[in-house]
Amino acid sequence: FDEASITTWLMPAGGGWHVRLHRVELGRAMETAEAGFAIGIEHDQQGKATWRAQTSDDSALAQSNHGRSLIRNLLNSRATSVLLPAPNTNLIHPRTALPTLTARLSAGTHFLACAVFAGVHRGKAQLAAPGPTIALAHGEATVRDARQNVLHRFSVAIE
Repeated sequence: FDEASITTWLMPAGGGWHVRLHRVELGRAMETAEAGFAIGIEHDQQGKATWRAQTSDDSALAQSNHGRSLIRNLLNSRATSVLLPAPNTNLIHPRTALPTLTARLSAGTHFLACAVFAGVHRGKAQLAAPGPTIALAHGEATVRDARQNVLHRFSVAIE
């Protein structure tokens, strides 16, 4: 595909988190979407949802008895949502919820980054729960954990 080139760095960040950094080079404007992990969802016998979805300006969360999935935008601006894919698009669960980030990018070079969490259900998840961060400066990316300890530092071409 000549109109898009994407380089991705994937870094473990501990505690169920990982960080994704993407260098996106586009020959034309495009819609982008990036998702966390699909979480199985169910309804009780009365049809009431036994799962919940929550979004904020930078995060999207889906939580059910099967676990929780959170995606948090770390660079630039992207919209947050929790999508409900068509039934039977997942091999394990017939219905799922999928935390997602979307943006329309113009032609040119863009950097996108997010922190993604997936884990078992242990109490109510918080959108504002501390997680890893990333900073880009002077051709270098630095990933830090929730306590601001440096986890990864590496060179990135920022032209």
